Amino acid sequence: MAKRMQDKESIAGMSWLVLLIIACWGGLVRYLIDVKQSKATWSLINALA
Repeated sequence: MAKRMQDKESIAGMSWLVLLIIACWGGLVRYLIDVKQSKATWSLINALA
């Protein structure tokens, strides 16, 4: 039973990690598109935010 619970927590953790990576990638791509279209100036702080 303990092994089964650990597997569920592991799957949930990995799901959140994948979701976080996709969200960060999407934000970075959106920022780069804005910079390329001159809607925003390049800033490392803004790129990481």
